[in-house]
Amino acid sequence: MSAAILGLGISVVAAVRVGVNDLGADIGNSLSCASVASLTGRYAPRYLPQDFASEREADYASNQDSENLGYYYGRRVEWFRRNMDSGNYTEGTWDGTGTEGMSAGQYLDLIELMAQELESRGDYPVPGQPTADELRAQFNSAIGC
Repeated sequence: MSAAILGLGISVVAAVRVGVNDLGADIGNSLSCASVASLTGRYAPRYLPQDFASEREADYASNQDSENLGYYYGRRVEWFRRNMDSGNYTEGTWDGTGTEGMSAGQYLDLIELMAQELESRGDYPVPGQPTADELRAQFNSAIGC
């Protein structure tokens, strides 16, 4: 009888451990797929280092509208799509400078920051371009969110 009770106890502990591990994985997946806002209400990048993202945000704020609308937003969307098409979702070869070798996730961070700046100027959404939310949904679908 003692052996049966001990065996049942071990089975229950094993089942609870599996359930807790599964719950932890579910929470981790949910957090990795959620859009994140900082305490200031500004977009918080998920794939770029905060210092690099802050520098880009300052650049975008100082740019003329034509620079932001044409080159930055349009080109970032183009590069995001190239990375999505090649399956380079989160593992780029970026060395921390410029934008060469960035992953789709890193470009999406730049797009989100750009969209935030354009919206603050009343220039968003950009006609003929997908919104950051549409691109985020495409990205999340590709990475299984």
